[in-house]
Amino acid sequence: MEEAKVRIDPFKSVDEQVNTTLKAIRIKIPIRFEKVRVAIRVPGDFTGKVYSAIPEFGKTTKEEWQQDGSWVAIVEIPGGMQENFYQKLNELTRGQVETKLL
Repeated sequence: MEEAKVRIDPFKSVDEQVNTTLKAIRIKIPIRFEKVRVAIRVPGDFTGKVYSAIPEFGKTTKEEWQQDGSWVAIVEIPGGMQENFYQKLNELTRGQVETKLL
């Protein structure tokens, strides 16, 4: 950050400073934030737990409730969080979640 001459202002919010800081640092270090889309299908018994855990990882771009009570959604998450996302889903659903990388 010193080489890129980035100064952090403690009186500004993090959200305001993230984009400008990343732009300055990208000149020195090639940084890329890849987003991936994952389709998930959660049985009805576990939808409440999974639904509330999704915002920790990313955002739901599309969702649909099935006739059997299951929940199908497309979730957009940072690529680096894929493994943690899958682990959390399996933990919450006892391995009964279905996922597909889009």
